[in-house]
Amino acid sequence: MGGKLSYSYSYKKLDKVGKYTITPSGLTASNYEISFAAGTLTVKKADVSVEAPVAKEKLVYSGKSQELVTAGKTNFGKLLYSLDGEKYSAEIPAATDAKTYTVYYKVEGSDNWNAFEAKKVEVKIAKADVSVEAPVAKEKLVYSGKSQELVTAGKTNFGKLLYSLDGEKYSAEIPAATDAKTYTVYYKVEGSDNWNAFEAKKIEVKIEKTSAIGRMSPRAARVTRAVDRSFDLKGRPVRGSSNARGAYYKK
Repeated sequence: MGGKLSYSYSYKKLDKVGKYTITPSGLTASNYEISFAAGTLTVKKADVSVEAPVAKEKLVYSGKSQELVTAGKTNFGKLLYSLDGEKYSAEIPAATDAKTYTVYYKVEGSDNWNAFEAKKVEVKIAKADVSVEAPVAKEKLVYSGKSQELVTAGKTNFGKLLYSLDGEKYSAEIPAATDAKTYTVYYKVEGSDNWNAFEAKKIEVKIEKTSAIGRMSPRAARVTRAVDRSFDLKGRPVRGSSNARGAYYKK
């Protein structure tokens, strides 16, 4: 037997799924006839293997969109993602609100590979803890007969800073007061679906009494009122005031 066995075929590496004819030839013999029978190469669909996406850890609400998983990998096709199990995309799913999300992933089938059926992974974005730059008590407040703001505004990274003078009724308005005394200003941030509550804290603020000046008349048993305080001829206050400290001089 002489010659060299060879094969001819139309299949090329990574060709499509299907059947391909392989034809042998090339061998010879001097004393008998050689006949060659064609063979068939069958290329089947590939099974897809997937390196699953991994849920990101320690995600905390930030007010901005955050990717929920690190990208997975597949040997064929594209890994597709979804947050509802219906609409799929090759983009990494992202979300903003604090809650638990279900990320679905799959590979669609084609003429050359089988579909990889959808699987899922759960990912959580936790609520944020609120940080607060506390309001500051105003200093050197003195009774003026007019309402005065008691603190400079505080700041918070989430929500609104609320204030109260009784620890019950809260408002975003800076608390103000008129009378000379010590006030307790409460402040807090209410919780939401995306951040935890900042429990109420308090700060004390004082409005000092003003100094009142009265004018004495030698013919009168009482002097004229200064702010809301009166004095007798010896300079003794005859009616008290919570908002003024008395002083006088003779006319």
